[in-house]
Amino acid sequence: MRSYYIFIFIVTLGFTSCKTQQVPLEEYTQPMITFGNQGGFAGTVTTYKILEDGRVYYKGPRAKAFMALDPMEKSMVKQLFSSFGDLGIYDMEINDPGNLTYFIDVNRPDKMTKSLKWGADIKPVDAKVKAIYRNMTQLVTKQLKSKTLDK
Repeated sequence: MRSYYIFIFIVTLGFTSCKTQQVPLEEYTQPMITFGNQGGFAGTVTTYKILEDGRVYYKGPRAKAFMALDPMEKSMVKQLFSSFGDLGIYDMEINDPGNLTYFIDVNRPDKMTKSLKWGADIKPVDAKVKAIYRNMTQLVTKQLKSKTLDK
């Protein structure tokens, strides 16, 4: 009987040690896309984070912490990251904040990090930047709606 318990313990230990451990968002250092908007009359900030491993987070205007949404497929995330290079976004310089400012930050520890901010409409913003912002917003908004409907 004692050997049975030892066997169960070893099997359980083996299964739990094989499970991949996810690094908390605060300690995450791998590639990440952060985007959202800030400002307006109330000065609110809405932020989304898409991590390279597929995790997605949302922080609303009154939230103190990020809320985890359903993860995205890794192929979709890979496509998002590659689209920044394909569309030439790493070569763009946009720092034109306004009353309501939209932002995209792409953090790549192994490559160039890019930060884009626009909203004042003093300088025209490339349609590719607006399109990728709109697409990312639509992707995470669907997840956010399904998450809030589950409650």
